[in-house]
Amino acid sequence: MKRVAVLILILPFLLLSFPATGADRLSGVASVIDGDTIEIHKRRIRLFGIDAPESAQTCTRDGSPYRCGQQAAAALAGKVGRRVVTCVKRDTDRYARVVATCAEGGVDLSQWMVAQGQAVAYRKYSQAYVADEEKAKAGRLGIWSGKFQDPAEFRANGRSRSSGRKTPSFSRRFTRYLAPYFGGAREGRRCLRPDDLDRAGRRCGKRSSASRPDRN
Repeated sequence: MKRVAVLILILPFLLLSFPATGADRLSGVASVIDGDTIEIHKRRIRLFGIDAPESAQTCTRDGSPYRCGQQAAAALAGKVGRRVVTCVKRDTDRYARVVATCAEGGVDLSQWMVAQGQAVAYRKYSQAYVADEEKAKAGRLGIWSGKFQDPAEFRANGRSRSSGRKTPSFSRRFTRYLAPYFGGAREGRRCLRPDDLDRAGRRCGKRSSASRPDRN
């Protein structure tokens, strides 16, 4: 019974000491998608614990804009080259990408990117690379040599504009919804007179029926 009890106690530690299973480990020549995303064997992998500028993102250095997103991707591509990268899965993100710690030649790529100033520590998910970020910031490396918008904020702003439609001003929305209740609006949709408002709250003007040349 004592041997069984001892085995039960040490079993969790033995399991933790085993290497990651094949399902959790992926190795191969990597293609760089952007500064924090690679692809191995057609599987997208998000580097754990960091956030790099987006591909379309620009930053400022010495008063001039430059494509920091493309620069970050180029730095990562230069680091991995055509050499084998090994990744150990940590999680899966909402885009179904594997989130993993990846290394090339024993070098943690996430740590390397942050240390080079090509990415920031993604504090929302990990504190692992905060010290590396502080050193890069102190040395004014990469994006820290100028001004930049946090990549997460850049993405959030991009999503708010992705529909391509402008948000109507308060006055426009007020006019649109209350137009039917005012005499000059005439249901807020029909252009009978120049002073009427259409469905969008715009003044009809020459588009009104009264302004048509064939009107008697």
